[in-house]
Amino acid sequence: MYPNLETVRRNSDTDRISDSKLSYLEKNCSQIFIKGPALTKEILEKVNADLVPKKTYLLGYEMKTKTVLLITGLCLLFSLSCSATSVIWFTDAFDNYVLSQLVLTNNEDSFKMWKNPTPKVTYKLYIFNYTNVEDYKDGLAEKLHVDDVGPYTYEEKLDRENVNIIDDERITFQERRTYSFRPDLSAGSQNDQVTVPNIPLISGSAVVKHNNFFTRLAYDATLRGLDLQAFVTLPAHDFITGYYDRLYAASRVLSSFDDVQPPETFALLASKIGLNPRVITMNTGIYDYNKIGQFEKINGQDILSYFETDECNSLQSGDGAMYPPPQVQQKKNIYFMFPELCRRMPLVFENETTIFNGKVPAYRYVLPEDIFDSPEEKPENQCYCNSNKKCLKGIFNTTACNFNSPMFASHPHFHRADPKLLEGVSGLNPEKVNPKSFMNIHPVMGFAMTARSYLQLNIQVQKAYGVSEMDMFEDEMMLPIAWFEVELKDESLPQDFIELINFVTFTVGTLKTALKFGCLLTSLMTFISLVLVMKRLSTKSGSCRQTRRPGALIEEN
Repeated sequence: MYPNLETVRRNSDTDRISDSKLSYLEKNCSQIFIKGPALTKEILEKVNADLVPKKTYLLGYEMKTKTVLLITGLCLLFSLSCSATSVIWFTDAFDNYVLSQLVLTNNEDSFKMWKNPTPKVTYKLYIFNYTNVEDYKDGLAEKLHVDDVGPYTYEEKLDRENVNIIDDERITFQERRTYSFRPDLSAGSQNDQVTVPNIPLISGSAVVKHNNFFTRLAYDATLRGLDLQAFVTLPAHDFITGYYDRLYAASRVLSSFDDVQPPETFALLASKIGLNPRVITMNTGIYDYNKIGQFEKINGQDILSYFETDECNSLQSGDGAMYPPPQVQQKKNIYFMFPELCRRMPLVFENETTIFNGKVPAYRYVLPEDIFDSPEEKPENQCYCNSNKKCLKGIFNTTACNFNSPMFASHPHFHRADPKLLEGVSGLNPEKVNPKSFMNIHPVMGFAMTARSYLQLNIQVQKAYGVSEMDMFEDEMMLPIAWFEVELKDESLPQDFIELINFVTFTVGTLKTALKFGCLLTSLMTFISLVLVMKRLSTKSGSCRQTRRPGALIEEN
């Protein structure tokens, strides 16, 4: 069947109408897009002509509205630039904002870098190797002789664990340190055999010295039964990182009920290796930048208990990585905590210097060379000496925080120490090392960039009557063990730390300078522009004349 002609005609008309309507809409939409900008401009001009008068009456003067708007804008810009200039030049607002980024609870990047710092410190250890022990024991040698061997260099990696943010102001954490041997920076092998004092044995003698005679005899019998002697020979690596000692293991069992347990193995770095049980409470500095990175408590105690005065027992110090920026900027004395020495150590500003081949400015702080001087020479050291004992020059007693082991700290080779300390041992040369410990600190942000420090460990002989192994020694004889050179060098800094130094030194510094002089220049330019505009108005005829508003005449009538 063919379709009805009428139906075909009606469908055709409908399609034509639809096409006509679609073309009409498309045509008008196209016109809207084409003429839109012109219409907008026309509307704005009409609004401007109808709503914005060409003339404005201000304080009895008739002026062009554009001139009033220009003056108003210049006045507003001048006020803002003057305010900004005052803030940037005469307040600490900019510096405080920068310092706020150091607050661990404010900045996620700062927190990550603090929790897992990438700079790695190197420990260079020089071990005193005793070369004539048998001759000395047999009376064939008048003095013990030592040669310092090494350095044996280890790289330290620090991580802060068990971090607990108490509130915005305080944070607690523990430190974990790991050490890796650096043969490329060492002058010896890890397997080098060294003969050194048997520290657990000598420490045990000091402990039983004041006990009854039967206790001392029992201790002597224990030494004989275990075949222990006053000196041991072992690989250098074991002496540095840990070795098993039967007497030391027994002493750990006897002290198992103490609050603080000694490390599982004995070594020079034993107290540092692994997770330290010490829990530190630190101030974030969010409310006071003078407290950034400062210790508030150690194991819940807000003061040490080793000495006789609160000043010597003070915890007001940092961990050596960060110092309060306001104190650094004012070149005040700063302190870092040295737990193995039972005390905080002062750093004194010496001079302004540079690192990275003179590119980055720094403040050099130094550890005073007289830090271990006797109270007769340095009265402020009196509180570090027991009231019933005289302190020798050049050594510091750390027995109180080393499980009653008679350990003493000094400069390498007894530099600046009492000459009596050299009488029992030969091979020492106090002038061999210039032990100037220093730290280069960023002058604005207060963090350590490079550093070097020196320290020697010694053990004092405390003879116990009845302990035969100690008969060879003179009482209170000082035996050197090893000395350390701890270093953080600019050429060994990781790239992310270098970028941080460059950012806070150059980018932030440039931004501050740009803001200071940009705001000042804007203030001057806007002021000059205002003066020129006002001068032009006062000289241009008819531009600004005094008149009455039209409404004012009606009001008078």
